Amino acid sequence: MKLTTAQFSITFARWSRIAAAVGGAVFLISMVTPLRGPLRVGVPVSVAFMALGAIGLYLALRGRHRRLELLGLVLAGVGLALGLVGMAGSASGVIDPNPWAPVINTGEHVGLVFIGAGMLTWGALALVTAWTSYSYGEPPPRS
Repeated sequence: MKLTTAQFSITFARWSRIAAAVGGAVFLISMVTPLRGPLRVGVPVSVAFMALGAIGLYLALRGRHRRLELLGLVLAGVGLALGLVGMAGSASGVIDPNPWAPVINTGEHVGLVFIGAGMLTWGALALVTAWTSYSYGEPPPRS
């Protein structure tokens, strides 16, 4: 059975929700109980899973407002890339005596701001498009 592009987008968006939830759970666990040894790789993997969730969210919002979709994608993408690089550096043992440690740490924290800005943009897009379609008598969009 061959999937069409629309079927693939819907399937990917559904699986990306699970990936985002798993990534968020692993990230939360790593914040409560720091992962040590070989488990440290779980932190960058959690960010990669959350990136899959962001792509799925983008697919779910696709077609609503081109500029806001793209702005949210760029902001979240930059933030996730910075977070992934920072967490991969931390997981690989780049710590303070290394001159790259402050750069990686700063990038990781700036990445969180970008992720938040991208998610807020997509949240505003979802609310505005749901509100405008509802106010015109159409049901809110579903994914």
